[in-house]
Amino acid sequence: MNKINFLFVVFQFTFFYMQAQNNPFPYELKPSAEFQLDDKLKEISGLSYLGNGEIAAVNDEQGIIFFLDTNNGKIIKETPFKNKGDFEGITVVFDDIYAIKSNGKIYKIPNYKIGTEEDISYKMALSSENDIEGLAFDAENNRLLIACKDKAGIEKKISQSKAIYAFDLESMELAPDPVWVITDEQLTKWREENSSFLKRVWSYFFDKNYTKFNPSGIAQNPINGYWYILAHSGKKIVVIDGNGKIRHIEEISEYLFPQPEGITFSADGTMYISNEGKEKAATLLKFNVK
Repeated sequence: MNKINFLFVVFQFTFFYMQAQNNPFPYELKPSAEFQLDDKLKEISGLSYLGNGEIAAVNDEQGIIFFLDTNNGKIIKETPFKNKGDFEGITVVFDDIYAIKSNGKIYKIPNYKIGTEEDISYKMALSSENDIEGLAFDAENNRLLIACKDKAGIEKKISQSKAIYAFDLESMELAPDPVWVITDEQLTKWREENSSFLKRVWSYFFDKNYTKFNPSGIAQNPINGYWYILAHSGKKIVVIDGNGKIRHIEEISEYLFPQPEGITFSADGTMYISNEGKEKAATLLKFNVK
């Protein structure tokens, strides 16, 4: 490759990378790869990218961290940390891994690579009524973000909304109020402002459940910094910025996403989404940046 061709390739890469940075959803929902997962992950729930082509996963029956190869979806190794439990989310924080139950209990697995310390657990004010499904690390603010599938509030009721809470990693305490609240009104407003006239008419008469949105996973896209909130119930991915403003809503198909439960990104922006198995095997889908 001569110098001119090399510079042209660099220019192309830079141009498309900048486009991806400005695009809240730089993906076409046609997977570049789809892997069937081991029967042990039939009820896979959370995902977290570890680096070096590995993803950490949990299922909602066992306290086991499964390390998956992103090239084929195979289990590389398993690390038990607790007995049976409804584990719904997982995230890596430097050398530690955090896993969360639907009832609001967080488990810290320190030094997961070498396992030199005992696991620690923390009980929060959130409960099974909130039905926690998603967990992610917010490095900029040194906190964990927790997505609730059902009830939005803790003591006071927050109606027609879904909430994201923050667990501070310095104080190891949960903030009493949600970081972000996504309301039915916000979902409806976004559709009205970003859909064609015909689609709005169609939705008005035939899509009465558009505001149905029950988060099952959350992750930050490293390219544009936006937060992606995946919903199995409601079949959509809601993209928000750091202020909680909706930047994009991507509706997803039942065929490709029969039961999407986990979402994570590699450093280059590649998106991974897991589907819990129903009649068929669980799957891990890979989506490259456009």
